[in-house]
Amino acid sequence: MLRNNKYVYGSGSAMIPAHLHFGILILEKFKLFKEEIALLDAHSGAKMSYGEMAQMSVDIALSLSCIGVRKGDVICICSEKRMEFIPTLIGILCVGATFTTADISYFLATPVNGWHDTALILYSSGTTGQPKAVPLTHLNYILCHQHGLCNSQHTKTMMLSTREWYYTYGLNHTIGTLLVGATVVYARDQITDYLKAIQDYKISVIQLVPTTIRELVNSNLQNYDVSSLLCMMSTSTPIDADLMKAAMKKFPKLKQISQMYGMTEAGCLCDDLNTPKGPKQGSVGCVNPGVVFKVVDINTREPLGPNETGEICFKTPSLMPGYLGDLSQDYLDEEDFFKSGDIGYYDVDRYFYVTHRIKDVIKYKGATVSPSEIEAVLLQYPGVREACVVAVDHRHGEVPAAAVVADDVTTEELMTFVAEQLTSIKMEGGIKFVDYLPKVAGVKLDRKAVRDLFDI
Repeated sequence: MLRNNKYVYGSGSAMIPAHLHFGILILEKFKLFKEEIALLDAHSGAKMSYGEMAQMSVDIALSLSCIGVRKGDVICICSEKRMEFIPTLIGILCVGATFTTADISYFLATPVNGWHDTALILYSSGTTGQPKAVPLTHLNYILCHQHGLCNSQHTKTMMLSTREWYYTYGLNHTIGTLLVGATVVYARDQITDYLKAIQDYKISVIQLVPTTIRELVNSNLQNYDVSSLLCMMSTSTPIDADLMKAAMKKFPKLKQISQMYGMTEAGCLCDDLNTPKGPKQGSVGCVNPGVVFKVVDINTREPLGPNETGEICFKTPSLMPGYLGDLSQDYLDEEDFFKSGDIGYYDVDRYFYVTHRIKDVIKYKGATVSPSEIEAVLLQYPGVREACVVAVDHRHGEVPAAAVVADDVTTEELMTFVAEQLTSIKMEGGIKFVDYLPKVAGVKLDRKAVRDLFDI
């Protein structure tokens, strides 16, 4: 394929180990930090060093081998965050079975064909239907972490993990953190637990999602010292500008809110950690090494230039070999670019911006309306904690409707506010107040479930 000046190319540099075994890779990294703390349970205070984690991983691998677990077997772990989770994943990979990571300090990991052998089977979030099983080879998973391996600025820092490890983002970010020798602190899924952990363990980096950022912004910090917090790292859904400003104001020592863009099928594709002009508000950063992006017109599929909005498509060697049990490969276009289903654009500096999903677009009075645009307005109103906007059928076509979690707010107040802020849009589908919004993978709004609320 000839180089296209409308495609955006990441750096071509990458360091791939010849063994192509993710288990061996992570255990080699553990040796570098063996005296440092790898995991820390903020609730109990229990700690595990990198050396202890390596030893436990080897012990688990030997036990699995003794009971007959071999290459080709698939092992599923169903568990919340706990000390044994990561070593068990590593032990599984050490015996050549499918799920995750591995060790070689006292135990020789079972050789694998890194190009073809599956290391993990993860699951897509299911925002456009049922979750799909995503197999990733050892090579895929090594490449998923390639960019992070080159960034050592967080070595020996304290990072708070807020996402469960059975979610892709929670697992990948935790593994990536361990690969660079930082300490992963994990806490219960309560904002007060996060704030206490930040105070007690001097957390400098927190891994979260926009809904958690909003909860932190709305929390009372009076009884907590959060001055150590310097960086928030977020993905899954875009962060609107007002929320970023509110977070920077709430946490005065915060230097950066880093947005990343990626997916279960290929790992992190963009981030703003090492961008040429520093982070830009609203941007997910620049294309990572080994990745090629293009933005195409939704109808013609022609590549678009800077500041032209269309579907984001990409190529990368970290892309999965295919969905489990699905041989159609209709997720690829004619040039074998993965069709993300996300709408966005890049600017003249080649920073990318993700605005919404194709299937979420509302065709309102002949115009295309993004639900996130209306949601951002609703969230500005005092008392509104969460909002989800969907398209509902009307005699004249699609109209926007919203499900809202709020305190002491009326429908009339929100209707008027939206009309004042977005003069071309009326909430003709109505507004429903709910106790909670349904979510997929605990993060992304389940718009189908919300739409069902308006079906009478």
